[in-house]
Amino acid sequence: MAPNAPEPPGTPGRRVPATDDQTFKTRLEWFCNDWDLGLDIDKTTTDINGEATIDCKCVKLLRFCHHKSLFERALEEFDKEARPLYQGWVDKPKAERGTIPPATRHQKRPVNDTEREILLQCLYRILKGYRAAWQKTEGGTPESIKRRIRESRFDVTPVSTPSIFPSPRVNSEKRQREESFADITITKKSKAPDLQQQRSLSDMAPPRGRPLRQDPMPPPSATTRKADSSYTRSANTSFAESEASETVFSQSGNNSSWMATQETIPDELPERNEAFTTLRDDKYISSNYESSSFEARVGDVPEDEIIEPISLRAASPAEEELSQELLGFGIDKEPLTEETIDEAQFRERLKGIFPEIPRRLNSARLCVIYEITRVFLHADVSLSEFSAPVTSSLDDYDTLWKFLRSLPCLQDQPFPERSSREAWACALEGSYEKGYLAVVLGGSLHFRSDGDDRFFRLKLDPLKLEFSHRLGRRFGHDRFFEILMPQLSGRHIPGPLEALGQRGPPIIVKWLVETAHSLVGWDWKPFMVKDKEKRNKKQLIVTKNVEAVVDTAFRIFFFAIDGPKFVRKDRLITHPDARVGRPKMSIPVLLDCVRPLNADNIKQPFLKFFNRTTLALSRNSPTIVLLPEQIRLIDKNITFGDAKNVMNDGCGKISPSLALKITQKLGLSYLPTAFQGRIGEAKGLWVIDLHDKGGEDWIETYPSQRKWFRGKKATGEWNDPSHRTFEVLKCSGPLKSADLNLQFLPLLMDRAKNPELMKRALSDILEQGLDLKVKEIQEAMDDPQSFRKWVRDSNPNLKERLKGSIAYKAGLPVVREERLNVFLDAGFDPRKLMFMKEMAKDVFKSRTNELKERLNITVGRSTYAYMVPDFWGVLEPDEVYIDFSSFIDNVSGFSGATLSGDEILVARSPAHFVSDIQKVKAVIKAELVGLKDVIVFSTKGKPSLADKLSGGDFDGDIAWVCWEPSIVDNFETAEVPEACDLVKEGLLRQDKTTYEQLVSTVNDNEAKVSLFLRKSFEFNMRQSLLGICTNFKECVCYTEGKVDTPASRYLSQLLSNLVDQQKQGYIFEEDDWTYFKEARVKFKPRKPRYRTEDPVANAEHIIDHLKYVAEKTIDKALVDFHQTFPDPPYWDRDLSLYFYKFADLATRDPVWKNLLDNLKKDVKALHREWAKKVQHGHNSKRNPNSREDNESIPDFTEFCNNLYERFHEIQPHEETHASQGLMATPGSNSEMSNWELLKASTAVAAFANFAAPWNPTKIYMSNFVWWMAGKQLCTLKAMCNNVAPHSVIQTMYIIQKPDPSIIRRLRSEGQAANLEDTASIANEADLDAMDDD
Repeated sequence: MAPNAPEPPGTPGRRVPATDDQTFKTRLEWFCNDWDLGLDIDKTTTDINGEATIDCKCVKLLRFCHHKSLFERALEEFDKEARPLYQGWVDKPKAERGTIPPATRHQKRPVNDTEREILLQCLYRILKGYRAAWQKTEGGTPESIKRRIRESRFDVTPVSTPSIFPSPRVNSEKRQREESFADITITKKSKAPDLQQQRSLSDMAPPRGRPLRQDPMPPPSATTRKADSSYTRSANTSFAESEASETVFSQSGNNSSWMATQETIPDELPERNEAFTTLRDDKYISSNYESSSFEARVGDVPEDEIIEPISLRAASPAEEELSQELLGFGIDKEPLTEETIDEAQFRERLKGIFPEIPRRLNSARLCVIYEITRVFLHADVSLSEFSAPVTSSLDDYDTLWKFLRSLPCLQDQPFPERSSREAWACALEGSYEKGYLAVVLGGSLHFRSDGDDRFFRLKLDPLKLEFSHRLGRRFGHDRFFEILMPQLSGRHIPGPLEALGQRGPPIIVKWLVETAHSLVGWDWKPFMVKDKEKRNKKQLIVTKNVEAVVDTAFRIFFFAIDGPKFVRKDRLITHPDARVGRPKMSIPVLLDCVRPLNADNIKQPFLKFFNRTTLALSRNSPTIVLLPEQIRLIDKNITFGDAKNVMNDGCGKISPSLALKITQKLGLSYLPTAFQGRIGEAKGLWVIDLHDKGGEDWIETYPSQRKWFRGKKATGEWNDPSHRTFEVLKCSGPLKSADLNLQFLPLLMDRAKNPELMKRALSDILEQGLDLKVKEIQEAMDDPQSFRKWVRDSNPNLKERLKGSIAYKAGLPVVREERLNVFLDAGFDPRKLMFMKEMAKDVFKSRTNELKERLNITVGRSTYAYMVPDFWGVLEPDEVYIDFSSFIDNVSGFSGATLSGDEILVARSPAHFVSDIQKVKAVIKAELVGLKDVIVFSTKGKPSLADKLSGGDFDGDIAWVCWEPSIVDNFETAEVPEACDLVKEGLLRQDKTTYEQLVSTVNDNEAKVSLFLRKSFEFNMRQSLLGICTNFKECVCYTEGKVDTPASRYLSQLLSNLVDQQKQGYIFEEDDWTYFKEARVKFKPRKPRYRTEDPVANAEHIIDHLKYVAEKTIDKALVDFHQTFPDPPYWDRDLSLYFYKFADLATRDPVWKNLLDNLKKDVKALHREWAKKVQHGHNSKRNPNSREDNESIPDFTEFCNNLYERFHEIQPHEETHASQGLMATPGSNSEMSNWELLKASTAVAAFANFAAPWNPTKIYMSNFVWWMAGKQLCTLKAMCNNVAPHSVIQTMYIIQKPDPSIIRRLRSEGQAANLEDTASIANEADLDAMDDD
């Protein structure tokens, strides 16, 4: 009889009367004491889905087995399966291979939570099998089946198998332990008839080495189970999660038959692990938990516990047929294959990637748990090693950081970058938001090496502030987690994933979507995926790796479905109450709060429907909450000709009164003409209706703006304020001169009446723009004030400043321009300090290199402006209206521009067709006066002007507008070519499946949403070929010397389709791309010269020619820069004066001498580590701020931050009156204490051997001092000024802006007139102040 089958009916004397509950309780306690399972007979708990937890299920099944007299037999089987697992668990925080368990591991010891969960899963599987088997046989098995069993005979023939442990190979290159099972032959394992079960190999991981043979092969009619319908877990800690079990009948010894009357074959047996038929390297074998390698699993198992060679045989066809009939299902005839085993092993490597927190952290704040988890993950140390007590003192960030550095398990481990203090403060308050900003919880998944047990490594990002999104504002920003993932296909994926081919990504997607991931103590599930960054429409001309565009990552949004203090109260979704708690929410419920599943919405293509969720995740600024009656739903779009020719696609109107309130809410100093935003289900651009005089607040949305049907107004969800809040992404503003996009250059040349004249005009504009930029920086370097203004104009860094502070990396600001600002404010001069000159040169060089690489030529008489439709219908076809609030030609310097009756060019990026640049007429219309800083397009004509510009619309598209005569006069417009339908021609595939069609075969709503998400994730995480196709099209046009050929037109149409690939459901993969090239491009194009070779003079192609002009001009500018500004010294004497004062004290006082000696020793020790890391040789006179030498070094940020922490942890070795005085601070901030200033000055003096140098200009000083003590050195420099410095806190510092008028007066040494101050007259006092003559 099989050991896991119950007694057959009719066998006398085998039943034991059921005992009472007290006996069961006693047996349960003995069992739990033996295995530390923590089972409680009185416990009743449920999981997030309302089901009983695993321990409660086990108690229920154990009670059943107790009353059915199966208790002892079930526990005997559990003991045999669990013992090898228990013995294999080794404390391996970093999963070191080859670690051998100590001898004491044969003794029972408490198990941790992870191990207990594994044991409970094993017990549950065994018990469930016993109950199922009993119910099949004793609970109603038909008598005809029982009679057929009694009449059956089974012919069993033993099949021999070689020894399990062959002798090690003498000449093997691998270690002996890796060859233990190298030549084992695997067949199905027989089950003994007398309940004496042998140790199962199926629960052990296969050894490393070559695959095992299946010898002898089963007969053709024999069937085996498909591996892709189960999970074959690793031997370390895992168990099979079989969906069904198979039955194999066997016999041991000399008996050749077995009478069916002795035992009833159950309809369903306990689920068992599959025997491995193919073994692969350990890199394909993984575990969810700490123990990792096979040898660690069996390394301490005594030989007498290893199973002896047993007789194995395959089931006969008759047995298989009867077994399947009894079980009630047929087993797939396909044999177990290597590929399906790889899939199961691959799934194993996806488990345990998100770490569970130890119980000690349950009482901590979420931000504290997050930070501790982040540090442990960065150090690659298991969270199970965290054993320190958690107190409220850890709410202080510095205290938390010191606490983590003191943990033994983190000693000498690298620490990550610190979180933003502003973000930490917001997290402590519990709101996780600050004005328009919100704290972002995020991280990234990275591929591990093939030999690791887990496929991904999780890293968490520092807490930071970003603009908030709708869902975060409604449900709490801490309920959302953003995880970046790498490409799952392409040329740079790991071997195991590549080996699975197209089967690999769906496995990862299924793991992502259908698993509740435990992280920082909460349960998370994903609901949205999109590209990590919005695809850059500007095409770079010089790219080191053309395929880099393909290697973009994805951003996956997770939602916390459950967590501490979460309650099951759906009313809290629409009526939140912090006193009650937060509602538990499933992903379907969350998505219904974004766009409900109603009769209208389910008819949308599911891929388009999926991408609609991004509206609720768009980071923006919430402004005014409108009343339902203030939102006007317009029934029809504005059309011309037929209904499909929409003339206001994506644009609506807004009242002046509401626009003014939005402007005031945003704190703008001017009233914009248009707002790009979101409200409820609508997105796009809203333009002010200047003809409205009612003074009411209202907003209109058109069908082209509404992306789903929200439902009936009567529901509470419809009226939720989140659906009625106007959210602003951007708005129109004063226009300025624009750069000419690279893509426009070939089109301008193609449509030029005189190509040579156009080529000369573009060259002249490029040279003029470069000369202007060089002149600007040369003039700025004349004095610190002018340079400060130039830095501000070069990069105002407004995005970061709006977050409330300047971000730092170690001792210096992260942004290069902010470093210059800080140093200039402290009194440093770029002409007198090499460190500053190199920073200035770096900024200048990056600007010129950007111009050289992108060739974005500044055209003074051009601009970029939002496109808006003419709602009032006063413009004729090919007429536009544009008016400026203020405009300055950055090239000529002239201000103001009036375009009336002039011909201008309009274009939109990306531009592929020759018709993507149009020449139109600028006119003035009284009805449009007041619409400033936008360009108004006519709502007449077919197609619309916006549609002519590479299929544009009005939902926020920006047009390039040019009125430069040398370009416009030499241009003639091309007709719009007839679009080719690539789908009909079979060159492109499209998935138009609606949501309704996709889920039509699924009944449960949860299952419908799961299927919807899984299919949407799979599609959206495919490799995009847009970058490859764009590059190929550029090569084709370069080779043909034209941009308007049949091949280029097909490629242009392809690119236009691929831009909206995710939303429109276009399928275009490598095979499709190969077929497309064979069908429409009949030649192999060559790469452009400007990508592969140095530029040459008088090149024929416009980009080759301009590249040569740019190279020549920039090289000359860099030479002039060096000649104009000779290298200043590295050393600044002011920074070492503070140390010399204390060194003088040390000559007279041994206390001071001992203190300084220890400090010098500590500082020099850290500097040696720095030198070892960043210098390539002794006494190297490297560039001290070169990004190539420092910040481009791998893991420089991590190294520098850790060294910075250690630098500021340097403390006096002894507590004396001297040290106490130095450590004292007037407030809680110790960054500028006398001790920190002395430490910084000591680091500077170290480069002069702590003695005053006789020639300071010859002393070299590395970047070490600036990275370690940048703030303190700026303070020391400011204190050396004759006038005491002004104290400015960060919140005031970030709003400062250089005044250009004051700077001009200072440069003229007071000679400039004060005319600007008296130019405007506001009242009589101003009149009286003016001279009468």
